[in-house]
Amino acid sequence: MTALADPVRRVAITPDEAETILTRREWLVGNGLGGYASGTIGGVPSRRYHGLLIAALPNPAGRVMMLHELCEQVRLADSTRLDIGWVAPPIAAGIGLDLVDFQLELGLPVWRFVGHGVTLERRIFLAYGLNTTCVEYRLLEGGPVRLELRPALQFRGHDDHVSVQVPAAYPLHALGARIELTAPSPLPSLKFACAGGPSTFVIEPMTVPDHAYAVEEDRGYDSVGNLYSPGRFRVDLAVGAPVALIMSAEPWDTVDAISPAMLISSEQERRRRLLLAAPEAARRGPAAELVLAADAFV
Repeated sequence: MTALADPVRRVAITPDEAETILTRREWLVGNGLGGYASGTIGGVPSRRYHGLLIAALPNPAGRVMMLHELCEQVRLADSTRLDIGWVAPPIAAGIGLDLVDFQLELGLPVWRFVGHGVTLERRIFLAYGLNTTCVEYRLLEGGPVRLELRPALQFRGHDDHVSVQVPAAYPLHALGARIELTAPSPLPSLKFACAGGPSTFVIEPMTVPDHAYAVEEDRGYDSVGNLYSPGRFRVDLAVGAPVALIMSAEPWDTVDAISPAMLISSEQERRRRLLLAAPEAARRGPAAELVLAADAFV
């Protein structure tokens, strides 16, 4: 029997092709319900369908954009703030960590950022069968640092234009270290929870105006819209102690039961089993990638 090799697709980010790779190459991860997370490698959404949590909800809601993006920063011991990769102004601007590596491991996206003595890894994965996204951060070198995460969102139907009006604020409830935003009816509330270390949430609401979507403009659709951000999470990050932000449309008892480490382990194992169930010739290389890609649409 042919040994099973975990398929890895690495994308080389060369200086002469960096802009095209970061803005035009895309990734997608499904949750088995019809929900997903998707975006460009560089992080700036260019389509109305790009987001970190597109939930598949019962009728009449259907598929809904629940969370658009995260502004991510690290703060060094000398108080220097570093943006992680590309972020959309005016949430953040300035110096940052450079994206030096992107790869898909068993179809799951992994980024590595380097700069100022810090090497940081980010992973995004979804809970299979749940409308829940986890973004995990690992400090590989340097630090410790403080990680700051600011969610930005626009509750809207999956196919609605990005110009849908965003209110001045969505009702927010703080439940200890857990945050809940009330979405318009009939949508469930959006829950946030940090895992892996003590965290705080700074209530700092703001509107992110004139967010541009390049692909929507190219297609002749409305291409500019506003986002809303309720504030930012702060959590300390040290080598060997990963942290994760959980974002979910599920009830709190489900969110509270989630362990990011167990979640990623079980999802990796599920994907390996998919490959083992495939014909032997489809267990490695491009054919294995197709098996995993097809799973996102089943």
